[in-house]
Amino acid sequence: MKLKVGARGEIFTTKEVRSLVGIKPSSEVIAIITKDGLLIKPKKSVKELLSRRRGRALLKLTVEEFEKLSIEAQREILSED
Repeated sequence: MKLKVGARGEIFTTKEVRSLVGIKPSSEVIAIITKDGLLIKPKKSVKELLSRRRGRALLKLTVEEFEKLSIEAQREILSED
């Protein structure tokens, strides 16, 4: 689809485009720069990322399990430096 760019560089979409990709008013989007151009995607919340997909949960963790994994990941990152 063809979109417009405003005088200050804003990219304007249509309601149809926003509806098709799930962008709601005041929501955040992610801009990904590729060698071919720009990809704009709706930013998903953690809740959306962990919600059910195709009948299966993407991931099920308790708060304690998540905290343990987070600490382990941070230690791995620090040990690489």
